Amino acid sequence: MKRTILILCLALLSQSAYAMIVRVPLEDMVHSSADIVQGRVLSRESRWNDDRSGIVTKISIAVDQSWAGKSSAGKILTVQTLGGVVDDIGEMVEHEPVFGSSEEVVLFIAADAQGNVRCLNDEQGKFAVGGRYIVGFDLVPHNLASFRQQVGQLLIDQEGPR
Repeated sequence: MKRTILILCLALLSQSAYAMIVRVPLEDMVHSSADIVQGRVLSRESRWNDDRSGIVTKISIAVDQSWAGKSSAGKILTVQTLGGVVDDIGEMVEHEPVFGSSEEVVLFIAADAQGNVRCLNDEQGKFAVGGRYIVGFDLVPHNLASFRQQVGQLLIDQEGPR
């Protein structure tokens, strides 16, 4: 009986481990970012990847403010996510950030091995801005000014984005 309960508990634990995402500390996000920007979604375009094995979406972001890195206000950045909708076929990739039309965002971004600009740590690298507040993947609202100040202090304390 004890052995059956132990096996059942281990099975349940192993199933829940696959659904978990490891929270990355803000200081690690700041240190690993090539750019940290605040901007607005201009457009989204989904297409099949080169070998038609999956869908990728390119999101155009108008940079309003550069918090760190080489991007500057007025620049248009293209961020890539996995998944999207092409014709009648949709693909959703767990933990990928989702962008709304005209959404205001703060992004922690860097290029991947193929040179595509992506949000760091998937959905953790995207924060939605609503007025004076910012909300990340954990859905906890933070004061935007305080969050920016915290990021600025981390940039001073560390050597900042690469």
